[in-house]
Amino acid sequence: PRPVYTLKEAYDNGLPLLPHALCAAVIDQERLALGTEEGLFVIHLHSNDIFQVGDCRRVQRLAVSSAAGLLAVLCGRGPSVRLFALDELESAEVAGAKIPESRGCQALVAGRILQARTPVLCVAVKRQVLCYQLGPGPGPWQRRIRELQAPAPVQSLGLLGDRLCVGAAGTFALYPLLNEAAPL
Repeated sequence: PRPVYTLKEAYDNGLPLLPHALCAAVIDQERLALGTEEGLFVIHLHSNDIFQVGDCRRVQRLAVSSAAGLLAVLCGRGPSVRLFALDELESAEVAGAKIPESRGCQALVAGRILQARTPVLCVAVKRQVLCYQLGPGPGPWQRRIRELQAPAPVQSLGLLGDRLCVGAAGTFALYPLLNEAAPL
């Protein structure tokens, strides 16, 4: 079952503290993540507290993996992906873990595969798509499970069951994440 949320105004573009909102994501029923030119902010919906997290600039996209307890943040000038533990989002000093291969990333998606039991994160860098299984391990991401090459630079990513939908200029394809079969 999907969670149900109650509509509540959490942000007004007129607030001078948070100009130029670029993206947002629901963390849980009490918190909202907001990406701006100035960085990553967390808004507490019940107390109306707003505070900056980490040292990210130009936060372009956010993806929440509740199952893995992680927030993926696409940020920076030569955009790269940083992973933040959801329970660490209360601290302004948390730096997050950078995925080294993600420099130049233009799209990302988080979700679950294997009948919604296994959390994954997929990031696109030019024509290359890297897929990680998220979970406990030496870093916040456990291991790379698949590496794909798209026919053109990737513009969008989406998860449909155990398949990754990759949108590129003039085309899209469904790639299976569990085997090396050809895309549809």
